[in-house]
Amino acid sequence: MPSTAYPRNFLDTAFIPKNWDLIAPIYEDLMARTLTSVGELESLLVDISELEAVVGEYAARLYVKKDLDTTDEAAAEAWKNWQTNVQPKLSEANFKLQQKWASSPLCDELNQDEFGIYIKRTRAAIELFREENLPLQVEESTLATEYGKIVGTQAVE
Repeated sequence: MPSTAYPRNFLDTAFIPKNWDLIAPIYEDLMARTLTSVGELESLLVDISELEAVVGEYAARLYVKKDLDTTDEAAAEAWKNWQTNVQPKLSEANFKLQQKWASSPLCDELNQDEFGIYIKRTRAAIELFREENLPLQVEESTLATEYGKIVGTQAVE
């Protein structure tokens, strides 16, 4: 049966975003890019999208694994580690990357039919981002995980 996996063009197919040390250099590469043409900006956006998809899929798999078996301590710990040590850094790196491209004058030259809503949503996210919320998001995730574990062990007779 042929693979239904989305083909990667930017990231190596063997790349698995297990921890921040593996992810950080990719964000550094994206941040270091110069934006001198609309084509370069579009290429950056495509590569950001691929990175977000791969990282998002990995996080989703961790989340599902801890919910499938609420007694699986290793899965719960892997999710907690992700939420505590990776997600806050991801949020901050995404914010900086969004600032980089959304503040580029080239943004106004992008096809607004294709990118207009994305640009508006990103600029709104930049306005709403607060670094002081990152620890609160970690705490919220931890509490939600604890709640899920409690509810997952309940049985109806």
